[in-house]
Amino acid sequence: MNHPPIVNEAKEFVTDYLQEHSDKKIVYHTLQHTEQLVEAARQMCLHYQLHSNEVLTTLVATWFADTGYYTDYQQHEMASAQTAENFLRKKGVSEDAIQDVKTCLLATKMPQNPVTLPQQIVCDATLLHLAAPDFN
Repeated sequence: MNHPPIVNEAKEFVTDYLQEHSDKKIVYHTLQHTEQLVEAARQMCLHYQLHSNEVLTTLVATWFADTGYYTDYQQHEMASAQTAENFLRKKGVSEDAIQDVKTCLLATKMPQNPVTLPQQIVCDATLLHLAAPDFN
């Protein structure tokens, strides 16, 4: 699956962001965990044969899904959405695309209430660990 350049730019940004904001108290929501989320979301995008704009929305949102834990653990969904919005605005992404990414991130707030397929995929990816055989 070829990704639009903005997905790769999001990957680079989030990789740097998580390394710069490293916090010893955050042991689960790491870069490795984020990469696992993105891979799960990518697989779901392929399975559901999403259109390219939906793939972009889904993957960018998934890259940013855990960034909020580093600035506001209690309201991490809103913090992740704000970080994504700031990044996307600097990149000149359309307002509609920004809102789509933000709604995906905000849909992950418990209790989850995703409406669109991209929102459902982001929610599923963020909870995928619950289905892992080694989940305790």
